[in-house]
Amino acid sequence: MDLHPPSKPKRICPNEDRISKLPDAILTHLLSFLPENYAVRTGLLSTRWRYIWALLPTLHFKMPRSDCNCRCRCEETRFMDFIDKILILRSGLPIQKFYLSSSHRCDYYRVYTSLCNVTMCNVQALDLDFDFSVVRGKVRLPWDHFMHCTTLVVLKLSQKFVLDVPAHVCFPSLKTLHLHSLIYTDDASVKMLFSSCPMLEELHVYRFLQTEVDNVETINVLVPSLKRLSLRFKLESHSHTCTGGRCKYNVVIDAPNLECLDLFDLVSQGYTVVGCFPRIFQAGITVDKDDSHGVSDAIYGDGLVRMIRSIAAVEDLFLSGSTLSGIGFAYHNVPTFPNLLRLQLGLDGGGWELLPTLLESMPNLEVLDFVDGLVPFDFIPGYPLFVFTWIEPQLIPACLLSKLRTLEVSYLHAHREEDQLKLIKYFLKNAKVLEDVSISCPEDLDTTQIQMKLLEFPRGSSLLHFSTIADSD
Repeated sequence: MDLHPPSKPKRICPNEDRISKLPDAILTHLLSFLPENYAVRTGLLSTRWRYIWALLPTLHFKMPRSDCNCRCRCEETRFMDFIDKILILRSGLPIQKFYLSSSHRCDYYRVYTSLCNVTMCNVQALDLDFDFSVVRGKVRLPWDHFMHCTTLVVLKLSQKFVLDVPAHVCFPSLKTLHLHSLIYTDDASVKMLFSSCPMLEELHVYRFLQTEVDNVETINVLVPSLKRLSLRFKLESHSHTCTGGRCKYNVVIDAPNLECLDLFDLVSQGYTVVGCFPRIFQAGITVDKDDSHGVSDAIYGDGLVRMIRSIAAVEDLFLSGSTLSGIGFAYHNVPTFPNLLRLQLGLDGGGWELLPTLLESMPNLEVLDFVDGLVPFDFIPGYPLFVFTWIEPQLIPACLLSKLRTLEVSYLHAHREEDQLKLIKYFLKNAKVLEDVSISCPEDLDTTQIQMKLLEFPRGSSLLHFSTIADSD
């Protein structure tokens, strides 16, 4: 028998702020579901909420810019004071991601101190965007702290500053490295930086060479653990970084476990691949030859084909128009791609003379996509003398007889209709298992009329389905 009378339920005050009484850990968890800018705004709710957002695992700081020097210095001082205060409030709480964007007027020694404190907070991802001018000299990162930061798995460095890599550096757990528009000391420093990452799986290097160079001629990627590699090199159109034209820029890759390759290189003239990539399944190649460098077409073509031979195990491949032109210099050496299922092609400036050779080297091709169409716009620079040189081969490539199921033409131009339909007709006639043909047409082209012409062509497959799409672009 219960001798105690039942307790009365507590009366809830309708204006009581019960959420603010929750522990910091719960409030931080709630804020983690909000976009970062909204989470920061909760600091305006009350004194209790003022710095709750500072306990979030992701911190994003962008230094304000100002045209007034005096005002800018004051803002930058307050900015760095604010960062230091946030780090103190966290009391060493682990940081999942730390982003810092600094202007060229900032006090770098204060930035360096803050980065040292960040690395001691078990930071997992560090994203630094330093808008420093080259005249400020080398930038020293907290390399010693990196060596002992076993939690750091992502490092991104951006903008034009001189990266000073010491002789002894190590990133024991780093898996992703992004380098965007940096200035280096020499070739050896870049090679040393890459080799200091024994666990590296993803590497992105972006170079935009203008009148000032980045002090590197050969990018040497020697990373056995690497799985994804993106190299994007551009040269300012009127920039000549060496007397008489380009420097002798080269790329060397030694990454036997590579799975994905994105090469967009309008700078280098030579490529060396150590071994091959047996595990690669996706690749995109955009390269271009600079005639001012003096390399013959044959030598350039042979070097390019040797590099492409290293990705012969690929399943998904993109080749730009300029890459096709380079391959055309050594078309007799095109390797076989036994695993290739999907091929995307840019516009072949050689008029598709190379196409039969490519198709013969891809016996299991299932999807063929002409991403830039079959002929150029009349006004496109670089194709003033485009001649449609494709000739129907005597032997039908094996992939057309038993594998090719999808054909896509991303743009059917209103001019040179006869040339384009001639090539499409060949595929319709000889692709025995073709199922889908998709063609994008400009708005000024009668898609119904085009489809009627396609229906009149002989078809080698009884499963064929057409789709013509009006492209508003």
